[in-house]
Amino acid sequence: MPVPAVHLKTRSGGEEVLIGSGSSAIRLSIASGTLLSEPVRLAYRLAGTDQLVLRALALHRLAMFFRDRRVPAPLFPVSAKARRQADLLRVLDVLAATSSHRAVAETLFGAALVARDWTGGSDYLRSRTHRLIRQARRLAADGHLAHLRSAFR
Repeated sequence: MPVPAVHLKTRSGGEEVLIGSGSSAIRLSIASGTLLSEPVRLAYRLAGTDQLVLRALALHRLAMFFRDRRVPAPLFPVSAKARRQADLLRVLDVLAATSSHRAVAETLFGAALVARDWTGGSDYLRSRTHRLIRQARRLAADGHLAHLRSAFR
């Protein structure tokens, strides 16, 4: 199965290539020359030591792509913050349809878990659901974009 790739010309005249799609795309910034005229030889530049671990991970992702001819999904783990933000958006979707906290919990955690633990000996599930609802309402009140920006800093 071919991997999607997009070639972009930047406003400054440079080039970028996105290999794959979504949050697991590999981006190559072309420092000089062009990819459009003939075969190229790639060189990876490391400038400074800030974010060295992230830069090495990017190089590892590229090496795995060349080896396996596919974007290495396991090297693009979903962060806990991203999962949390997705949960908050799902909460807002459920709250738009109903005000039931139990319905929110069933959407997030599954009907079987809610049936077993919603009124059980511990209130962990209700507390977690209420906390997510509070955070989601704050997200809506403050404006989605501002909240998401601060969450990923």
